Amino acid sequence: MSNIKTDNIIFSLLNKHRNVLFIVFILLLNLVIRGIYLNANPIELDESFSIFYSQMGIREIISSLNGGNNPPLYEIFLHFWIKIFGISSFAVRFPSLLFSVINVYIIYLISTRFLNSRVALLSVILVTFSNYHLFFSHEARVYPLFALLTTISFYLLFLIIERKYSKKNLFLLFITYVSLVFSHYFGIFVIAFQAVLLFSIAFHKRDILKKYFIIILGLLLTFAYYVPIVFHRFIDSSQNGTWLKPVENIGNLFDIIFMFSNNNRWIYLLFILLLWSVPWKFFFRLQFNKYIKWALLFGIIPLFFLTSYSIFFKLPLIWRLTSSHVYIFGFIAIILIVYIFQGIKKNISTIQFIILGWFLFPLLFFFLVSFIIPVFLDRYLIFIMPAFYIVLALSMNYLFQNKVLIYLGSIILISISVFSFNPNVSNNRYANEIINQTKKFRTSESKIIICPEQYKLTFAYHYNIEYFKDYKNLMSKLNKDKIFLINNQVELNNIIGPLDNIIYIDAHSDFLYPKNGIFNKLNHSYDLIKKIVFQDSTKIYEFGKLK
Repeated sequence: MSNIKTDNIIFSLLNKHRNVLFIVFILLLNLVIRGIYLNANPIELDESFSIFYSQMGIREIISSLNGGNNPPLYEIFLHFWIKIFGISSFAVRFPSLLFSVINVYIIYLISTRFLNSRVALLSVILVTFSNYHLFFSHEARVYPLFALLTTISFYLLFLIIERKYSKKNLFLLFITYVSLVFSHYFGIFVIAFQAVLLFSIAFHKRDILKKYFIIILGLLLTFAYYVPIVFHRFIDSSQNGTWLKPVENIGNLFDIIFMFSNNNRWIYLLFILLLWSVPWKFFFRLQFNKYIKWALLFGIIPLFFLTSYSIFFKLPLIWRLTSSHVYIFGFIAIILIVYIFQGIKKNISTIQFIILGWFLFPLLFFFLVSFIIPVFLDRYLIFIMPAFYIVLALSMNYLFQNKVLIYLGSIILISISVFSFNPNVSNNRYANEIINQTKKFRTSESKIIICPEQYKLTFAYHYNIEYFKDYKNLMSKLNKDKIFLINNQVELNNIIGPLDNIIYIDAHSDFLYPKNGIFNKLNHSYDLIKKIVFQDSTKIYEFGKLK
């Protein structure tokens, strides 16, 4: 009898705390599957940039990054982190892993607190097995922190909308906003989106708007010094362009959803089918003008589905539409009209309306802006990723009222996500192999030429970590080892001699310095002994004596 009572007590406790046990399990699972291959990919490019500048003093970090594309918060945080844990790839990437895991928890809080447990369960599992989410948790860059701060800001905003605006919540939102804009300049747009959404649904709630206005005013005062810098960067990008290319067609828009679909076109197909089914069901159940209704149900929505389908499946007739500016702007306009119409009809709750806007507004806004100023890049849109998976879970919850169907649909989504998940997503970078091969080529008489010069930090990190740590004397130490960084053939004149053995590393030089002429000059003057091309298209050439 005592055993039966004990079993009942254990079962009761497990049932009572099942939500806690579930999220603890999910968080531990995230730690494990993200930690296994944390240092599998080599440190390269932007990662080496962040690590290098994080070694400096706080004032040096701020002054060095002043005027660039990076506000200093992440590098300042990393500065203190590496003082304790060092600059190994595992050490510098571990904060990104932690930020990503905490983000899963905040997504769970939003879903359970403002939606329901089914949405919470499905959304956090989809995030857990997202290759996109995992990729950035393996990078020593600001983006996981930026995504986390965005998710926290929405959670706090939802509390304020529900009039849970204690001094603690208001202060936390202010601190989160400050952290957002000092982690990435796109934090300004996140806050702007939230302000627009808040004013659109709470314009009659003066108590909420008054307190929110005080937060925004405090933020502006805190960020005042950086306003001219951001303005200058915006003007410079609009006049001189960026390294990104302008968007060309709707395909660029759906590339983001494809990445959220583990780069698997069958998962992508299932996701877009699920997403387009929501407005279809909404208008099917709605009583209004029958001609508009039938045009939407059997014309516009199926056409839009086929448009998104044609991006990754052959559908030539539809694909031609995706490059038409008239069709693109009409496509986006109708989506926004339907979104606003849903809000007006109050078919969805205020929180659901904002979450959908969290995903839609930034995605469509940056897509449209990128026809003029290219800013449409997957990492810049990482902050909409949590909203996307919550929207997927909400869509499942909306389409199927029967619990059996909801659970069956959720199992299908989870299963395909798990089977397509890769805990060791490659960053397609091979710096360690490149530098190791360079060391094999070189002799005591070799001179190493590298282009572009921006590759120096990546090269130094793998060539000699002690050189990398000595940031004040990095260039002099590389030059002492006969390693030179140049951007064009003219700079070769004072470096090479007729009897030199030359190793030339071309790290995508054409991207920043097209027609630099370095290879042509070396190939014309010296004997080409060996050439190795790596999977990322980086090339190593070994040249012998003067011809």
